Amino acid sequence: MTGFRALQIAEFSALSETWLELLEITASVKRKIEGYTAIELIAGKQLY
Repeated sequence: MTGFRALQIAEFSALSETWLELLEITASVKRKIEGYTAIELIAGKQLY
């Protein structure tokens, strides 16, 4: 039972690390998109 519990904890910590990595990737992609949007808006204002 103790070994099984340790396995569950190990799986959970691995899963939460994966989730954290996904959240970080999502956040950085979102920042890039927002950055590009801001650049496009600035460029668009200069064009018109």
